[in-house]
Amino acid sequence: MPNELDRVIKNISEPIRGLVNNAGIGKMAFLEQLSVADMRLVMETNFLSHAIVTKAFLPQLKKKKEFGRHRVYRF
Repeated sequence: MPNELDRVIKNISEPIRGLVNNAGIGKMAFLEQLSVADMRLVMETNFLSHAIVTKAFLPQLKKKKEFGRHRVYRF
């Protein structure tokens, strides 16, 4: 993903006004029924993917401030 993400960011021609991180999954089960792989997948998707994308876009977001703030949304 980082290589593809770098490619996308390099092709952006205008300043980014905001970033919407909208990814999330869930596994419906009791804790003892979940494998470590299931828990890791949920954590990587729901937290780490947002952090990676936000970090990658941060330099672009810092170029365009509105009202003195950066706009990053997570749903």
